[in-house]
This record gives sequence, C-alpha cells and structure tokens, in this order.
Amino acid sequence: MKVLIFLLAVAGSCTAVGPLAAHEVDSSSRVGQQLVGVSTDEAEALISKVKEAQENLRRKRFQPFLLLAGSVASYDEAKIAPIDVFLDVPFDDVWEVKKVSSARKDWKSFVLSYTPQGLGKAYWEIEVLLGYTGEIHQITLLYKPPAPF
Repeated sequence: MKVLIFLLAVAGSCTAVGPLAAHEVDSSSRVGQQLVGVSTDEAEALISKVKEAQENLRRKRFQPFLLLAGSVASYDEAKIAPIDVFLDVPFDDVWEVKKVSSARKDWKSFVLSYTPQGLGKAYWEIEVLLGYTGEIHQITLLYKPPAPF
C-alpha cells in the first residue's frame, strides 16, 4: 500500500512532440531521475551520448548503430517508425536509468524508462547497448503497459 501511495504521490510527467505528442501531460509535477546501478555522472554521460546520436540523426549524419522500436501489436505506437520514436524522446526527461547485465561482459547495457503519461501508465523502455569502446551499438525502444501493482 505504501508503494502505491508513493507512486501516486510522485507521479511525474514529461512533454513530447511529434508522434509522442498524444501522450503529452503537465510537466509541473515531474520527479527526479531514479538511478539503479549507475552514478549520476555515468547516467549523465549516457544521456548525453544518446542525445548526441539523436542530434546527429536530425542533421542527417550517418549513425552506425541498430535502431529498433516496437509495441504491443494493438497499440497505436506499433505504427510509429523507430526513427520517429527515437527522435521524439526527450531524453532529459527519462524517469529511470538502470544498468543491466549484458550477454557480452565487455559491453555495457542500460535501460531507460520514459513515462510520457506519468508513472503507473504505459511507458517507453529504452535499452542502450554500448560496445567495448563505449560506442552505441544498439538502441531498442519498446512501448509497454505498466507493471501491475
């Protein structure tokens, strides 16, 4: 019960444009980022790297990483092209940055959670896989229903 009350109390929001604009909500109650297994500096460096890739794609500069996106088949988000999703995510507004184990021990894997409608609602789970030299190897964006309480 305390967790549910906490989540309702801190339910934040983010603003999106383009294909994600349908999920626009008031950002006045936005919560700070939650970090799991990463330092503030590591999370900031990761987000900066992803934002740089985003900007390079906007400027039509070649980016060699794999970009994948998907959703539950019946959600409208399943119809959005991966590049459109990626370019529209405001990475400064991700709610959680979590380091996860990678199948390759010399690579780093992170999961970012972007909640355009606020906590407790459908969200984008964004996995960023970095190669052994720190370059982005793959970004996967999945629009998922919220976890049940």
